[in-house]
Amino acid sequence: MYIIDAILLTKIPLAQFQILSYFYRLALPTGALILAPLGKRKELAAVLDSHKITDYKLEIKKADFELKNIGKVISAEPILTQQQIKLALWLGQYYFASPGLFLKMMTPPKWQMANGKWLMAESKTNSQKLILTPTVTQAESLTGKDAKAILWHSGLSKKQRNEIWWKVKNNEAQTIVGTRSAVFLPFASLKEIIIEDETNP
Repeated sequence: MYIIDAILLTKIPLAQFQILSYFYRLALPTGALILAPLGKRKELAAVLDSHKITDYKLEIKKADFELKNIGKVISAEPILTQQQIKLALWLGQYYFASPGLFLKMMTPPKWQMANGKWLMAESKTNSQKLILTPTVTQAESLTGKDAKAILWHSGLSKKQRNEIWWKVKNNEAQTIVGTRSAVFLPFASLKEIIIEDETNP
């Protein structure tokens, strides 16, 4: 039996713990995704760490809070990287906000499954480049000049964002042009960042 520490991908009052613990029969890697109980509902959560325990009942007695089992494993393979989780924790402290809100921005809008497994293509070795622009219009203009460039901004549909998210994660997209939210994409081999019109606040 293991204790799974996780960050829920939702807003939690700052007076409460932002990292919650649950029971599960197996260890899960950092970045795996689960459904975790929060009150009467279940929320998507990112695994932070796993701790093996030898005495299940003793651990329950020692805990200062009620320990529950996780609801469901969404992906036993890491969807979020350790760097993304560290960034979300830092942003949570810097902006005095729930880190789970930032992790939510880093995950795809929906999940792709085939035969019960998440579709995770093997990453290619090509390096990736991110071009950041202050406006959607500028991003669209730059994308039009490069047929292989992929456009990213918050105004895209959920289906479009989902397709682009997986292409970036699987290193199928080498040049990504977008507005600020593009920094939360799950880059597989980001080597270069170009900021256009950097004086624009």
